Amino acid sequence: MRALKIAKFKFTLLNTSLCLVFAAPALSIDIPFENQKKGERPPLTNTDAMAMRLLTAIEKDDPKSVQDIFFPEGPFLALKDIPDAKQYYKTLMESFSADIHKQSTGLSVQKTFRFQKFRLGFCKWKDVGTEYNKIPYWSCYRSEIIASQGDKKIVIPVKVIINWGQDWYVTHLGR
Repeated sequence: MRALKIAKFKFTLLNTSLCLVFAAPALSIDIPFENQKKGERPPLTNTDAMAMRLLTAIEKDDPKSVQDIFFPEGPFLALKDIPDAKQYYKTLMESFSADIHKQSTGLSVQKTFRFQKFRLGFCKWKDVGTEYNKIPYWSCYRSEIIASQGDKKIVIPVKVIINWGQDWYVTHLGR
């Protein structure tokens, strides 16, 4: 009888341990009004400043200087409905840095750019469940940073920007 009680106790502990190992930590984050239900797309108030900073980071091959314009980790972890979202976030950040480096090395040696404008691509509301998300958001695709280098026009593709409230963040560069 004692062996049975010990076995039940060990089984209960084992089940509890498994629950603790696999239970995702609850994230306490305020969800902005703009990300709660579909409405008008939030205004693009910070995209020119974001584009100018990206352009400077590409000129200097300095991705660390623009990590704050990449979609923040807290909202990302709350938004994504995938296993190991934290690792996926890390992978996206690494890709973002690599894309800045790639853009930088793909341009001429004299990297003195003059920002002209941020050209918005097309935007789409992403309902819950699309792109593995638990929280809806606006996503804009195929935008571009237009700049010049002397007489030469430079176009830097910005694959995706998404909103978190009134703010817009990059999630992917390139085409």
